[in-house]
Amino acid sequence: MKRFASILLVFTLLISMPVSFAACRKIEGKSEKLSGKGRITAETTTETVPTTTEPVQTSDPDGSTPTSSDDLSKNSQQTTQFDCPVETIGPHEIPGYEYQEVVIEDTEIFNQDGLSIRVNGYSLGTGTTRSLKMHVDNQSGHPVKLSLERIAVDGFSQIPMWMMDFENGSSTDCDLEYFQTLGDEVGIWNPGKFELLFTVEYTDTQATYKTGLLTVYTSLYDPNKTFDFPYAYTFHDADGVKISVLDLLSDKRGGYELLFLIENNTDKDITVRKEESIINNLPVDLFMFSMLSPGEKTIYSVRISADDLKEAKISEIESVGMLLYIEIEYDYSSRIMCNPFTISVK
Repeated sequence: MKRFASILLVFTLLISMPVSFAACRKIEGKSEKLSGKGRITAETTTETVPTTTEPVQTSDPDGSTPTSSDDLSKNSQQTTQFDCPVETIGPHEIPGYEYQEVVIEDTEIFNQDGLSIRVNGYSLGTGTTRSLKMHVDNQSGHPVKLSLERIAVDGFSQIPMWMMDFENGSSTDCDLEYFQTLGDEVGIWNPGKFELLFTVEYTDTQATYKTGLLTVYTSLYDPNKTFDFPYAYTFHDADGVKISVLDLLSDKRGGYELLFLIENNTDKDITVRKEESIINNLPVDLFMFSMLSPGEKTIYSVRISADDLKEAKISEIESVGMLLYIEIEYDYSSRIMCNPFTISVK
């Protein structure tokens, strides 16, 4: 009888206990809150919200719901308008292709623990494929795998997609291939300076180390050369990170590429991601995920496929809008929200 009475007492206390929750989302046991500047910081809260209260959603007279950088609660599929002016990227020309011969003198760029890397040439491949001619001499006492971690051409990062194995005692000529994707986009055809970073792995022991940033100069290098984009629309320039919209280019498959210039002027790794995206004031789920090392800048392309437009029943793009956020050192709690932007392409 006493056991039954105890259970009844516990049950009565549970159902009479007031319900409370933090008025912000949880992150790994902590709660997050958006500050006035758009940065999220972790803190706890004891604010009690009645469970019977329903959130009130405000809308514009036309039924659309604007989204600002201070509003993170809505699902991206519900957004049809951003709380920002519509900007127009003015007409501009991209410099045409005028190939100049690129010469690279035979130069040793790395020598450590019996591993030597030399660069001694440059060649054109099919389409946008380019190659640096290399010679790798491996007298390290280990079989080595070289993996390209970073490649920048005249300061603009390209996607590193190269690795190769070298037996101990080998002396090998090889091509380091990359894709010169900045020609059609911003007119960078003829490289003057390469920056390379490799990971070296001893495949017999799995020990690894990084080479550090290695520099290669070509015969076309000009220390005074700059790349200006006066037509670009800069929508974020704070916290050491600058992000601009460069252009919207159509392709032969009925889709588009939305080009961004992203500059990481901090001493930390950053990731730029998409929170929400719209086309012609309709929600369209676009993908954006760009990782940059300290001091790195890149031209990043967001793909808008013909299938994306077909699914949204869009025959012609009139405007594109996005809300992006920046993550510092892969830490979600350090997230910085950018101001949303909408550009007109008419």
